[in-house]
Amino acid sequence: MSGSAKRSITVSLDGSNKSSILPLVDGTIGPAVADIRKLYGDLGIFTYDPGYGATASCESKITYIDGDEGVLLYRGYPIEQLAEKSNFLEICYLLLNGDLPNAKQREEFELARGLCCCRPLERLRGVGQRHLGAANRGPRIVQHSPVQ
Repeated sequence: MSGSAKRSITVSLDGSNKSSILPLVDGTIGPAVADIRKLYGDLGIFTYDPGYGATASCESKITYIDGDEGVLLYRGYPIEQLAEKSNFLEICYLLLNGDLPNAKQREEFELARGLCCCRPLERLRGVGQRHLGAANRGPRIVQHSPVQ
């Protein structure tokens, strides 16, 4: 729901002279939506939409869901495309940076990941022995020991 509301709809309550002007807001994808926040204050009524079939529950710049059409987008990318064509590190990059990496960004990200995240197995074994005092501790205990 981007941009400012320039259009509106007017809702009137039959049997009274009460009405409410509700702004229309353009959706990023899909139809415009009526902002009903003033409805209760102006007319003293709520809306009823069983199953939220015609209700946008929030404004999101990250996801888009259309259950009737089977559409689920994350930052504009179809989820099935991400699952089928992107690897783990590309998804990590997407989560951290908001877009999939190009070839150069992917290479830099993979290099940075290797420098900061990978620890030689011998060093991890040493951490477990140093902090727990026994070479025969299980892998879960070593995993929970601090890494310096």
